[in-house]
Amino acid sequence: MKRVTALLCCLLLMMLLTAAAAEAPETLDMAFAVKVSASDLGLKKKTTLPVYGAPLENAWRGSKGKAAVSVSEPFLLLGAAQEGEWLMVDYDVNKKSRRIGWIRRPEKFDAEDAPELYLSRQLYRVKRDCVLTDDPEKSRREIRTLRAGESVIAMLQMKDARNNWIYAEAEVNGQPVWGFADAECLEPENPWRVEGDRLIIRDGVCCLGLAPGAYGEESGEDSLIRQGDIWCPSLYLQDTVSSDFRQVILPATLRSIGPESLCQIAGKEIVLSGPLVFASQSAFCYGWIRRITMGKDFTGAVPGFYNCTVNEWTVEEGNTAYLSRDGVLFSGDGKTLIAYPAGKETLHYDVPAGTETIASGAFNDDDMGIPLQTISLPIGLRRIESYAFAGCGRLHSLTVPLTVTELAENAFANCVSLERLSLPPGMTASWGEDYALHEDLSHYMGDNGATLTTPRKENAFGEVMTETPVTVPAWLSGTNGEGPVAVYGSAAADTPVREKPSGTRVSYSSFIGRRARIWDGGNESWVELDHLLPAGTYPFFEISRVLPTADGMEELKRRHMEGYYEAYFDDDEDLVGRFYRKTGEVNAEDDVAELPLSQLELYRPYTGDSRTFAMLMTEEPGQPIHLLDAPEGASTGWTYRTEQAEVLETRDGWARVRTIALTGWVKTENLLIVEQEPRGAE
Repeated sequence: MKRVTALLCCLLLMMLLTAAAAEAPETLDMAFAVKVSASDLGLKKKTTLPVYGAPLENAWRGSKGKAAVSVSEPFLLLGAAQEGEWLMVDYDVNKKSRRIGWIRRPEKFDAEDAPELYLSRQLYRVKRDCVLTDDPEKSRREIRTLRAGESVIAMLQMKDARNNWIYAEAEVNGQPVWGFADAECLEPENPWRVEGDRLIIRDGVCCLGLAPGAYGEESGEDSLIRQGDIWCPSLYLQDTVSSDFRQVILPATLRSIGPESLCQIAGKEIVLSGPLVFASQSAFCYGWIRRITMGKDFTGAVPGFYNCTVNEWTVEEGNTAYLSRDGVLFSGDGKTLIAYPAGKETLHYDVPAGTETIASGAFNDDDMGIPLQTISLPIGLRRIESYAFAGCGRLHSLTVPLTVTELAENAFANCVSLERLSLPPGMTASWGEDYALHEDLSHYMGDNGATLTTPRKENAFGEVMTETPVTVPAWLSGTNGEGPVAVYGSAAADTPVREKPSGTRVSYSSFIGRRARIWDGGNESWVELDHLLPAGTYPFFEISRVLPTADGMEELKRRHMEGYYEAYFDDDEDLVGRFYRKTGEVNAEDDVAELPLSQLELYRPYTGDSRTFAMLMTEEPGQPIHLLDAPEGASTGWTYRTEQAEVLETRDGWARVRTIALTGWVKTENLLIVEQEPRGAE
């Protein structure tokens, strides 16, 4: 499917490079400030605490290095940062001035009692000279002058009766200081540049893409901010596969490559350097990368390959942590096979002698398009980790040598064509929730060279209970997004068995030639790849809460369902909200009411960002939505209702949006905005 996605991008989009639009930092809301006193902090009344210009050990201090706050009088606590070890405070210096600064957390004070601050680290440029102050609302006392052309790092914004302020990091005599500057004097600056055929992420960028921990991924990266740290928003790169070769060079300062960092790359080389603490499984989603190169100093984590095809791994000379053999990535000592390139066009691969471990996800291909049909494992192999061969959709036989003593669960998950698996004596393959499935609906396990199958499961009526392999969502799409789509009974059939309308949501699991196996209502069918359009069911967010609008509530009242107690969001055919009567048990159709998208309010989990997301809507499920190159302009491609989109800008009833594969303009009436849950909501 990665190839289909890349092909669609080629056909539908002109060559472009876009970066996520710089977003305004989150607003510092004074309503969340907490008034604290000596007893709250566990201190004696006459205690004086030093105040710093930033939550950093070497930060600048006001009042000629003597800035301090006495806890004898209550003052405001605005939030906590640096893993709760620093507290942002607001206190009066005298009747005419105050100061916003940082104190170290007193030992007896629980950081959980302080509001959580969501600090971004966005690069801004000073447009004209302005003052950096720690007292924006009263005295506007000057820390120093920010000069036109200077770069600063923005973290928060704050509005008062007169101004909109940006809370930014700068330096005073080499010491870091955070203060407020007039937002009118600053403008966003890209933390990347293009030099010829190279895209270069600038030095200082520590986090690329979504922040560590976004979408529930455990980052392993601490949340400490270092002086000069910059976050770079996700970059969305779209290109023709046959275009000139280009490089993406990542800086040695990079500590985290988050989800959706470099999306929709085609025909690029990515160069990794320095130590990466965290690299997301979806860092290069929907990409087709010819080569990933480990720089000679690269020792960090390896990015994952969720919805991404890599053709080759290379390692620069002098790198002791990794090595490359015929485009396959190994550990520096050659004992662990780390990553096989799913884009390598070979049907057979011999794992070299001396390999002792097949790492987790080494042959993993989420879209099951990897061409390998057979793999030879060497004598001396000892361990096969979880999901090592997951998604090898064309692998039909494998012999595990007798030297293997560790075989993790789900090592062969979603190997949908696996016919023969030979295992050492006494060893069995555990499929867990993900399993290998062949055409006769039986699971395959082997023991000591013999091929064994588990019997088909039957229900109480003697009927065979079929199980469907893990699949990927897609739309059926005719010419220009309209008209019927031919459905075949097999991959080689000449005559269609039926037709289905464009806009029908299906799931696909594997490919043979130019046809894809789809699962429609539990039945296996086949369609031409040209009529399959990827559907990003949850590319940007998940739905955390569903509520009825005023019209929806009237409909529930009409059905005597105003006492509902639970809502469920269903995406089987078309997205609807299901509301259940508050009766304890649901035993009748009258106890369930369905509301369409137009009568729903949707919410996503709180993330602290200022991005705007929406669901695309039309009156009819099968009606395509064309994305235009300008309001009232020409079509750049199409998708269907219930697709997720990010809203990049709005203008006179039109919105420029980005879906997983397209960017263009749609009417705002075709958008259902999905708001964030309020901060702290369950």
